[in-house]
Order: sequence, then C-alpha cells, then structure tokens
Amino acid sequence: MGCVFLPDRQEAVKTILIHTTDRLKADTLEKTLRVDGFGSLGISNSLDSISVRKPDLVLTDEVINAQAFPKVRFVLLLSSFDSTLIADGLKANYWGFVMSDDGLQGLYEGVRSVLAGQKHLSPTVLEGLRRSGTPVPDERIVGAIAGLSTREREVLKLVSTGLPGYEVAGQLNMSYRTFINHKTNMAAKLNLSSVRNLIQFAISVKDYL
Repeated sequence: MGCVFLPDRQEAVKTILIHTTDRLKADTLEKTLRVDGFGSLGISNSLDSISVRKPDLVLTDEVINAQAFPKVRFVLLLSSFDSTLIADGLKANYWGFVMSDDGLQGLYEGVRSVLAGQKHLSPTVLEGLRRSGTPVPDERIVGAIAGLSTREREVLKLVSTGLPGYEVAGQLNMSYRTFINHKTNMAAKLNLSSVRNLIQFAISVKDYL
C-alpha cells in the first residue's frame, strides 16, 4: 500500500509505500494517513513493488535488505520493543525506528525527519534501548555509515576484525589496489583526518555493520 506525503507546497511531493503482510494494519494506517493529509497510491505487500514504484520512503514492520534499494529510505514500525529487530534494522541500513507507543504524532515526526534526510530513533525506542542495556547508537555515526556503499560497508566490516589488508582484499575477491581505493574513499566520506584512522573507526562501529 502506498501513500503520498504532502509537505509544504514549495517542496516536491514525497511518496511513501507501506510494506506489510498485515492487511488490517495496512488498511487502518492508510485510512488514518489519508485523513491527516496523505493520499493513497494503492495496496501492495511484495518487494517487487518497491522496485517498480520507486518510493522515497517505505514504512514496514519487518527487516528486509534495504541496501538492495539504495535510493529508498526505510522506517521500521515496531508493535513492541525488540532490540534484536532494531539491531537487524541498523545493520540493514534502516533510516528510522518508531514504536506503536509513539502514537501517530511520533510516527509523523519520524517520517518527516527521514524524508528530510535525518536518521530517526523515536524517544520510546531510545528509552527501550537504554533500559535493555543495549548501546544506544550515535545518530551521527549511523548517518555516516548510511552514506557508504554496500561494498564499502563490507570492506569496513572486515577491517573492524583486524584482518590485514591483503586478507580483506582476498576474502572480497578484489585487488589490493582496489582495497586501498575503498579505504581512501571511505576516509573522505567519513571526514576522517587520515586513512590510518579508519581501523579505529571501523572497530568503534562494528556493531552497526
């Protein structure tokens, strides 16, 4: 099911696709969004619809491989707190996390933040992470990682293990020169003062990769 987000008139209309197999949840959310200024584009629960419709944002209650859709921003809707699902969403490069307890205003805040290019973890999600003893992700770090390509994230994940460069290159079936190029590009994207700082950065964010 898809919906159109209607921001200020000066802004381009943003498209939102609701991806869930729960038809009752989909229908309820669609009607509510429509009343509050969102227009329906139809109903769908298949991944193919994401490729075909090319929405700006997907609201979903499951974790899929978001990296397969690099131009789409995903927001995870949680009916209850689930640290494992949140961790999976972070690793899958989701942009936002909202719980049912956040209410409609919390959902809309998350949607607007993500459409504006900002990572969003709702107050309820953050509180749940703190109470569970789960490290609360730094939104700046999550945002920086989101700017990396899938291949760069693969390189960074292996770098975080402490493997020598030639072993990282071998495991990813790339030349050592290509590995060095990836390191240089990542250091620039992450605003690191030196490529040598990449290893320390990789170790600090390994739980998000």
